[in-house]
Amino acid sequence: MRFVRLIAAGLGAALLAAALPDSAAAQNAPAAPTKVMFSLDFIPLGRHSPWYAALAEGYYKDEGLDVSIIPSQGGANVIQNVVSGTADMGFMGVPEVALARATGAPIKMVAVNYQKIPIAVFSLQSGANVHSVKQLQGLTLGSGPAVSRRKSCKASWRGTGSIRARSPSWILRRRHARAHS
Repeated sequence: MRFVRLIAAGLGAALLAAALPDSAAAQNAPAAPTKVMFSLDFIPLGRHSPWYAALAEGYYKDEGLDVSIIPSQGGANVIQNVVSGTADMGFMGVPEVALARATGAPIKMVAVNYQKIPIAVFSLQSGANVHSVKQLQGLTLGSGPAVSRRKSCKASWRGTGSIRARSPSWILRRRHARAHS
């Protein structure tokens, strides 16, 4: 729970700093909670539990925040939500922020949740036995419609020099083609 309180306190501090009243009269009036729209990077999953736990435990309310959490369709969608004003802040990966900044999006990173980003390449074929990036040469990889994952993977692979002649090809999954439980 300490981790959840730290996340809630960090979010609260960032938002309260942005919402400080400008006049002495405003400081004397009872403050209404600051409304905050927080965009997830996807549908609610386990990795999002700290924000939901903080909401359920009333940690945001204790800090004067009225937080609403909305799902998203990936990092690019989160960036659209924040840049357009649909959301005040969002949860997304470092590659998405870097790509958005490179294209001129006025977005900033204020905190990092992971020391190592949990990205995986997996196969549905038994015996695929891929243990290194180099073994991806010539394979076909699937991805959602978000461009940032493909771009960040390609840049990472180029940087390691591990894939040269036959880079993996990509196919795009459509949202309706995803398996549902």
